[in-house]
Amino acid sequence: ESFIKRVATSMSSRTLTLALYRTMLRAGSAFSNYNMRDYAVRSVRSRFRENVALIDAPAIAVALDDARENLQLIQRQTTISRLFPQSKHCMEEGGEELQEGSRFPGDPKSE
Repeated sequence: ESFIKRVATSMSSRTLTLALYRTMLRAGSAFSNYNMRDYAVRSVRSRFRENVALIDAPAIAVALDDARENLQLIQRQTTISRLFPQSKHCMEEGGEELQEGSRFPGDPKSE
């Protein structure tokens, strides 16, 4: 019976961890700025990969608490980034293309 409880507990914590991971990826993808969006998604992935081998319950709890705090941080920052939108990055579809001889999109010297 205790084995079944342990498996059920670990499955539910695994499910909750995966849900947190997906939520953090979605929240990071909500940044309007290309660089911030890419950094947030890359950071979430790397932090979860660092902690994938944790087996100690207290260490897992600490890592999950940190992840929840980071989720709140990402959500606050995405809200701020939506309040102050920027033009699309040249790497994004629909972003401004660089004109030959210009240093950045909208460069007045190139016009």
